[in-house]
Amino acid sequence: MNKLKIGDPMQPDTKLGPLVSREQFNRVKQYIALGEKLYSPIVCGLRDHDLNRGFYVNPTVFDHVDAEERIAQEEIFGPVLSVIDFDDEEDAVRIANQTSYGLATAIWTNDLSRAHRLAARMDSGFVWINCNNYWVSAIPYEGHRSSGVGVDMGTEVVESYTKLKSVIVNLDRTPHPWAGL
Repeated sequence: MNKLKIGDPMQPDTKLGPLVSREQFNRVKQYIALGEKLYSPIVCGLRDHDLNRGFYVNPTVFDHVDAEERIAQEEIFGPVLSVIDFDDEEDAVRIANQTSYGLATAIWTNDLSRAHRLAARMDSGFVWINCNNYWVSAIPYEGHRSSGVGVDMGTEVVESYTKLKSVIVNLDRTPHPWAGL
């Protein structure tokens, strides 16, 4: 993470730009302050960008976070990561599904059978395996529970905005024999 380039999002080598607004910036900083009361943060990212000019937040990692803490339970929408220890697959699924949110899940493993087994059990709208934050506009993206922006991608969205109707016009005014006219 220390190689992560923070800066102008219009530059091709930038990996992390500013947050969307002062309100979101303040919200993320409050989560970081909350996490700092309980855990020692690991602040990551290059410091070559002037973080005082814009709504930039250095990526922050909290390690060994209790799964019940707010920083683990709520959607922060900023560069904050809570690392949560788990005992086995069952424990990992329980922890992942115990929040009120279910936007996306990322599973990292060398065992693809395990990855698919876990993906089937995750209550989230999107599951990445050995990657994260990949978007494909041709497939729907929908969060579960109190999460998500709706299914506004993929061909399925057309059906949600469409009401089918057929209109047939007989231009020569000759009735069909079965119409009884």
